[in-house]
Amino acid sequence: MGKGAEGDGVSNGSRMVLERDEIVAATAEMIRRFPWHLFVTLTTRDHVGPEVLAKRYCEYVRRIGEHDLGLGLGKLPMWRGPDRLRHVVAWELQRRSVWHLHALWGAPGALQIHRGWAGNEWNRLCVARSRIVDEVAGGVHWLVTPDSDVRGKREFELAGIAKVELIRSTADVAAYCAKYVAKDGVVDLHGLGS
Repeated sequence: MGKGAEGDGVSNGSRMVLERDEIVAATAEMIRRFPWHLFVTLTTRDHVGPEVLAKRYCEYVRRIGEHDLGLGLGKLPMWRGPDRLRHVVAWELQRRSVWHLHALWGAPGALQIHRGWAGNEWNRLCVARSRIVDEVAGGVHWLVTPDSDVRGKREFELAGIAKVELIRSTADVAAYCAKYVAKDGVVDLHGLGS
């Protein structure tokens, strides 16, 4: 009684947790093996599905990769060769039922990226497609989500927010992104092969 399917004294529920923990640890270890320069968080004001967000992200990566204020890779192949952009993308479904992304980027020129320009570029991608209607109270615009109350409203100006930060600890950001494997999220890996 109380033993798992193989009679090892571990219940099936505990075995599932152990396996998830092992998968998260292995994912974090694999991510740590690569050099990373930037930690990027991308959020949208509007409610978009994962397909739309994936398309925006791909366009964002293209723009960032090619532009001189971004990675400055020009029209080089983004996914092959020594000048490629490596990136790991962790998808998270927020409490307000909107997907957002956390990404680790590694590429030549990553440390010279103009982070303000990169944030504005994400906002430009999101503005034209923004559907959520804001509420004005006392002359201030508030983002209204299904779970908003007076204390939960947040002032906003942007349709898309990009936070681009230099990585201080590869181990910390690798663990942070890997945890989404166990949170019913997704972790995509790009450009890691030779």
